[in-house]
Amino acid sequence: MPHQIFNWLRLAIGAIILLFCIDPTFAAPPTAETDAKVAGTWQVSAKQGHVRIYEISAGRNVKIVGGGREDRSGRLTPKQDGSYTLKLDGDAIQRLVFVPGNDQLLIEHYDSKKNFDLSLPPDWKKPAVRMPTKK
Repeated sequence: MPHQIFNWLRLAIGAIILLFCIDPTFAAPPTAETDAKVAGTWQVSAKQGHVRIYEISAGRNVKIVGGGREDRSGRLTPKQDGSYTLKLDGDAIQRLVFVPGNDQLLIEHYDSKKNFDLSLPPDWKKPAVRMPTKK
């Protein structure tokens, strides 16, 4: 009998751990420390080789220049999974994930919010590299 209770207890603990690993609602949104690390100037070679510069302020404001398009601006919205989203012109949306080990910003671009909401693959996904600060 105690052996069965022990097995049930192990199963319950395993299920709880699995739930925490799978369900993003238990993840944490970006912290103020992450916001500070994301702030800066980032360069990404986006779709079709267009180079874009993302200027991100400590207050989560973003200005995107280059890439053969007009300058854009927006604001990062923190998400429960630790990433940010950035709404663009029309229905486009981007997901930005800071990778602290590489000091990179991974940018996923979706031409429509519907594709993002359905978790379809992004239209493009590229790492952004931090540019040195001007002194």
